[in-house]
Amino acid sequence: MGLENWKNLDLSGEVVDGKYEVKGELGLHGVKKEITVTVEQTGSKRVGAAFRLGGWFPTTLAAYIGLVLMYSAVLKRVVFVDVLVLAAGFVLRVVGGAVAIDVPISRWLLLCAYLLALYLALGKRRSELQLLGEGAGSHREVLGHYSPALVDQAISVVLGATVLAYTLYTVAPDTVAKVGSEGLMATVPVVLYGLFRYLYLIYVRKEGGNPGVELFTDPALIVEDAGVRIGRITFFRNPFVPIVPRIGGVL
Repeated sequence: MGLENWKNLDLSGEVVDGKYEVKGELGLHGVKKEITVTVEQTGSKRVGAAFRLGGWFPTTLAAYIGLVLMYSAVLKRVVFVDVLVLAAGFVLRVVGGAVAIDVPISRWLLLCAYLLALYLALGKRRSELQLLGEGAGSHREVLGHYSPALVDQAISVVLGATVLAYTLYTVAPDTVAKVGSEGLMATVPVVLYGLFRYLYLIYVRKEGGNPGVELFTDPALIVEDAGVRIGRITFFRNPFVPIVPRIGGVL
């Protein structure tokens, strides 16, 4: 739910056990509900602790914050730039998490993560257009610049690129060296099924507006994810060995 829907929320509240509790009425599509919103106080200490992690983490965090600010101010209104930035933000979160706990991450992982996030973002836009119809532009300004046919073409392009990137990852020299063979390529059909399943949710089930929920609640997608994980464990000589160089080599 966007911030534009919180117009009737009374932001007055009080601090209770280190958290700020806000009580009021939320008006959404003409329906008012009594709610309680709890916002945990972050404070400067937590931000300082984040920067004390050192390494590439402060740079990654600063880049993510800057991207979020630019998106909120301008970029969310620019057609296609909005979804490209959303996908970039997801990748920065992946990079930040890897840097914070000092684990390896590959260029292929970053590419696949970016394309997958872009695919899901476009799917979300398609679902919004389908749900909101002609009033989509009044709900979210950028939706007024999209059309179902345009988003469908973009989804097709990104879908193909995602499949190609993952397939190349499975046969990349670094991956083959760790696996001991090209056996990981056997997981490509499983990944394809997951991508096709999301299309089914969008176009047939009229869902897909919340990819995060769909990915973790749709039974077929849960089974698909398990299949990919089983494939990795099956074909990797040691599935816990890093596949590629550390993040410092990427940045």
